[in-house]
Amino acid sequence: MTEALFDLVQAWRKCRVDKLPFIFPEDEVLCSPKLRDKVSAHRSFNHFMKHATARDYFGYKAELDKLHLGLIPIPYMGNLRRASIFILMLNPGFRPQNYFAEADPNFKKALIKNLYQRNQNKDFPFVTLDPRLAWQSDYWPRKFERILKELIEKKKITYREALRVIANKVACLQYAPYHSKSGLPRALPTLASTSKILEHVHEVILPKVETGNALVIVMRKSRAWGLPRHRNIIKYKGLKLALDI
Repeated sequence: MTEALFDLVQAWRKCRVDKLPFIFPEDEVLCSPKLRDKVSAHRSFNHFMKHATARDYFGYKAELDKLHLGLIPIPYMGNLRRASIFILMLNPGFRPQNYFAEADPNFKKALIKNLYQRNQNKDFPFVTLDPRLAWQSDYWPRKFERILKELIEKKKITYREALRVIANKVACLQYAPYHSKSGLPRALPTLASTSKILEHVHEVILPKVETGNALVIVMRKSRAWGLPRHRNIIKYKGLKLALDI
């Protein structure tokens, strides 16, 4: 692991996942009283549902749109050292089922290994492409549907093998690491975790792009990532990904 890459990962390894809220060590601003209406930290699915449904429909919807600090943050997904294709997003989405999913010890353990970039599954470092964990979401398999089909047809491999190829080549980075239903709350201050991920993209990934050793696909927050024009940087607006893997 390079020094610059280790800097990002080492910073996230200081994030405690045994006590709420689960936040980047320098994102303490999220705990400030003035942001109380923008964040929540539920300890379980039942706790979330009890709180979220205690008001009217608009109260329920507002709870969905908060940053959920009771879920494991996902600043990145995949093996950052081995990946050569980097997808830049806004922040992890949210469904109430996320709390239910993280009650499964195997899934939660996989998310923590991803966060700390330690002892990751060598076949499926991109956690949500692991067939054993496919029950919790089909978001990324759907995004990669076209590529999966092409891999299976061209390479004469199984669906599982195609998933493994993508899971080892692709990593996703999030502008903000916390789950929410509809993007980031308005008037949210710039987070230290965001500054850290931007630093990583510009100091670690961009040099790889410029030497032809990496491809970047910007899917959300295009201007905020601040990347230059380059043949290996794609600002994507479609619903399906198409890559030559």
